[in-house]
Amino acid sequence: MQKKGVMAKSFIGSFRYIKKSPFIFFMLYLMQCIFIAACVAVIWHFGSLFENSVSVIEDEWVNLSANSVNGIDLFSGFDFADELVNAQVFIWKMFLSLYLCYFLINSVIWNLTNMMVTKFIHFFRHIILFFGVLTLVFAIPSFFIINVALEFFRNAIDEPITLLITSIFISIIASYFMYTSFALIPFYKVNEFFSMLKKTFLLCFTKWRAFASYIIAVIVSIIPLIIIYYTFEFVNIYILFILIFFIWPIFANWSRLFIVAAVHELMQK
Repeated sequence: MQKKGVMAKSFIGSFRYIKKSPFIFFMLYLMQCIFIAACVAVIWHFGSLFENSVSVIEDEWVNLSANSVNGIDLFSGFDFADELVNAQVFIWKMFLSLYLCYFLINSVIWNLTNMMVTKFIHFFRHIILFFGVLTLVFAIPSFFIINVALEFFRNAIDEPITLLITSIFISIIASYFMYTSFALIPFYKVNEFFSMLKKTFLLCFTKWRAFASYIIAVIVSIIPLIIIYYTFEFVNIYILFILIFFIWPIFANWSRLFIVAAVHELMQK
């Protein structure tokens, strides 16, 4: 009898894990919904503050233009620099809040997903290592790399669509390494962190099935969003959001489980 390949075993295994641990999968669904709601709340809150700040700057600029002579403000002592700093602070607070939401909620989500496959892991060690991988390896370096890359491409490329495609490509590759690292956290030891990280990157570069499983997971996650959007394009935006909020997490959680199952299968070979 011919042995099943890694992809087939991971695909079948993902449904077997759901059948064996339906409560954990339901908890993952709830956690994913909480994460979406938290991100929307953060963006809504700080987005409103930023919009109000920009609106104040625009109004004062109009007043300044209408009541200035030779560039001297005769209308008010409004401090544009201070208000611009406030607007920037709102953006930084938003990104920091989104990062905290991602870390606090997704560390538990990946923890539970790995638990469905490995059955037992050290919960707090997993969260600490998740923070280490996310922050030290991806968040901080990516911040500088993306800024440098975008600045380079902004100067070198005139077409916005080319810049968009380049940004998407960079995000896909970065996410591939990040998600594979998250899937391998149960194999990490705190005192062997960088050694295991090296093995993780080696797996990403040498095992094409790891990348194939990631691409399949991405497709499965994106297709429902596209179908929902184009099916309900002319429906009220709130109904559209509710459908995405309650349906998409199912596909997102299965995709994550499939990645974990595939990566763990590859580690056993």
